[in-house]
Amino acid sequence: MSEAMHGQALAIVIPWFGRELRGGAELQAWNLATRLTARKYAVEVLTTCCGSFQEDWSSNRHPAGLTVEPEGFTVRRFPVETRDRAAFDRVCGHLLGLDRRSLKPGVSPVSLEDERIFCEQLIRCPALLTYLEAEGRHYSAFIFLPYLYGPILDGLPLVASRAFLQPCLHDEAYAYLHSVQRVMYAARGLLWLSQGEYEFGVRLFGPSIHAKSVVGMAGVEPLANSMSPHTPPVHHPHDLKPFVLLLGRKDPGKGTLLAVEAFQAHHRQTGSRLQLVIAGPGELALADPENHIHDLGLVSEAERGWLLQHATALLQPSPNESFSRVMFEAWQSEKPVIVRRSCLATSCAVETCQGGWVAETTQEWTARLAQLALLSKDELDAVGRRGAAYAARTADWEKVMDRYDDALRPFANHAETMIRVQCALSARKPQRVRLLVGNSEAGAWDLAPGQVCATGWLEQSLADPDPILRFESDQPAGNHHPGPPLMEFSLSHLAVEADGATVAGLSFARGWGRSEGGPGTPGPRWATRSAEVAVQFHPAPGGQPAIHQVLSNLAYGDAIGNHAIWIRDKLQAMGFVSEIFARHIAPEMVDQAYCLSRPESLPSNSVLLYHHSIGTEITPWVCRHHGAKALIYHNITPAGFFEPYRPDFAEICRHGRTELPSLASHFPVSAGDSRFNASELAACGFNDPEVLPLCIDPLHWASPPDERVMTELQDGRTNILFVGRIVPNKRHEELIYTFKFWLEDDPAARLFLVGTAEVSSFYLECLQELSRRLRVDHAVHFVGRVTDAELHAYYRCASMFWCLSEHEGFCVPLVEAMWFDVPVIAFDATAVGETMDGAGLLITDKSRCDLLAADLFRQVNDRTRRAALIASQRARRAGFLPGNVEPYLKQFIEKIIL
Repeated sequence: MSEAMHGQALAIVIPWFGRELRGGAELQAWNLATRLTARKYAVEVLTTCCGSFQEDWSSNRHPAGLTVEPEGFTVRRFPVETRDRAAFDRVCGHLLGLDRRSLKPGVSPVSLEDERIFCEQLIRCPALLTYLEAEGRHYSAFIFLPYLYGPILDGLPLVASRAFLQPCLHDEAYAYLHSVQRVMYAARGLLWLSQGEYEFGVRLFGPSIHAKSVVGMAGVEPLANSMSPHTPPVHHPHDLKPFVLLLGRKDPGKGTLLAVEAFQAHHRQTGSRLQLVIAGPGELALADPENHIHDLGLVSEAERGWLLQHATALLQPSPNESFSRVMFEAWQSEKPVIVRRSCLATSCAVETCQGGWVAETTQEWTARLAQLALLSKDELDAVGRRGAAYAARTADWEKVMDRYDDALRPFANHAETMIRVQCALSARKPQRVRLLVGNSEAGAWDLAPGQVCATGWLEQSLADPDPILRFESDQPAGNHHPGPPLMEFSLSHLAVEADGATVAGLSFARGWGRSEGGPGTPGPRWATRSAEVAVQFHPAPGGQPAIHQVLSNLAYGDAIGNHAIWIRDKLQAMGFVSEIFARHIAPEMVDQAYCLSRPESLPSNSVLLYHHSIGTEITPWVCRHHGAKALIYHNITPAGFFEPYRPDFAEICRHGRTELPSLASHFPVSAGDSRFNASELAACGFNDPEVLPLCIDPLHWASPPDERVMTELQDGRTNILFVGRIVPNKRHEELIYTFKFWLEDDPAARLFLVGTAEVSSFYLECLQELSRRLRVDHAVHFVGRVTDAELHAYYRCASMFWCLSEHEGFCVPLVEAMWFDVPVIAFDATAVGETMDGAGLLITDKSRCDLLAADLFRQVNDRTRRAALIASQRARRAGFLPGNVEPYLKQFIEKIIL
């Protein structure tokens, strides 16, 4: 049981609230408020004065202000204001009229202007937003629900660093709005009611939500049944057994008519004794005695419990649920269920526990009913018991609340942290710069050009375990291309202490630019209009040396560069001074590294981590460095692959591999980013090389995908993807040959080859000619270089990922594809098998492209096999999360500096 949250309330934010409200989100909020209070949390509900969803959203039924409920929590209400009902209804009507099959993840179903109207006029409560902005720092954490409505979409970003969103997500047009996507990315954590709701969230918003998601956050009360176990409801016919039960609101949108039509067809076809009992509110009159269908209308809770306990099975045909209370109630009674395949919230649960069956069309539902009617009681009971076991694991309220405890515990601090911040600022033009620590303003300064504003120590108390420092200027930052953004103010010094006993590790990953400077001035120096500094508290390094990284080339989107950036950020977070030095820096990456123009540019009296991946003139510079140093090896492609296309580059590769043994004496500590690469180091004489895996963090994709690509690629056609430089070792020609035979079974398919051909344009020309000769050039797309947003979209829309490469030191795109749940098919060569490690589909023979294409077509189009591939990939990809890679980095650093 949790302790009280240091006197700070946990806030639940919801548009409507009250003990009498029975809607899904409202009931969930009431359960949370009462159960968290019972676990000693100080709970305050922030809501509007509007009565309910069904009332006029501009009407204030409740008085504004603070009330205390008998259960011990408080409710703070804010008045709603008038809205443009006509404009809202126009846009809402359009959204409601859309065919669900036309909706595309990452693509807003309405124009930007209509989306603005819809979101602004949902329910207007400016007073609540003002309160969150002014007083949000006084709350330990927030739970916002459901995903829609103004207080959620506009309120959550105001307190995002401590905000949990409980989406209650449905597959409906509203969920595809960009405003919803933004709030999903902004939330600190996501609390999903069911596994299926989470799966739908991944489908809509991509892999970045994995790291901050908690699943199974709704429970079910034990069934109410005050009636005699042998006495049916008074208006229940006595000859209904055996019967299947359809329980809930009678509505076409809930699939009611589908279930009725299927049962009528079942009765006509089989003449079965099975009866259908319908119980629930709604205007539909569905009684059909001729086909054994009985409509009881609205029943009491006791009658509801009796029906569930005596039914043969439950029918849950709704296509649109985030959590099905009635399904879990049926499982509590050990009854099997039949659910809608297209509803992930129910079908995922059924398929996981085998507590029933799934169906979609009327014909499938009819067949399932016929199957059910033939099963013996023992067989039905066995299915029901599997569902009961699943319900006990996932929907028992005590276990659910334990999961809330785990999610909220980092915020349940017994004492706030007092931090001290000191900085020095300057500006190119007059402006006012504010420093916000968490949600509180720690200082504000009017800067004049040419003057340095050095602040004293600013003290600020924090309850947030991972605070964010945010610098904001009132001047907009300009952009000049090519080149970095025009910086509006400079930060030449920043220090953070916590309680005088620890120092803060600072990560300057968002919004910062680095100026060109010498080794004596490391660290971020300039910022754009707004920039964030993530703070983590660690024991002081105790005068340990700076640790810098050196590499030949820092390219946009390159795996080695991304690895170096990740290492730098982690070292900075650990309290080390750490920067990147590169011989060549892509224009998009100039804010990430210092240019290494001469040997003297290398910082002295520091540890160097040298990323070796090609023969380069900087290698001897690093070798002559007198301080401690280590080598990180990313492999060098054998020269033979390049000989026919780029002999000069083949010589560079040959030189890099030839000089590798000579480096062993200069680098007493070394690591490969795979066991394969570490074994090459060992073979070249390096002493006991480590393995330092690459980190592939799904949070990299916590930004919207490119909408143009998302629109173009979601047209129902098969999209086969490969991501990687267009170089001969990747064997693009074999991809094209195999794809030619794939088209025989799937003529509308497309092959997208994403990657640059900077190393060998001649190889690209050969591939293009091959595509023309094979007459597949209409379907083979050489995409070239892409932005992160475009790559995000290609992964999101891919049907499968093919890799027939014959030489890889690691192959990051394999793991990236896994994060997008794209089935991966790869040739087992060099480090590929190690990277896959049993995930996806590893092939060992590609000598017959026709047979390979036919086999792949069978395997990935088999629903069960495809699901198994994705399941194996989900297990494997977790190994590359930051928390699983950081121990390797710490071990490597300790080996260097000890």
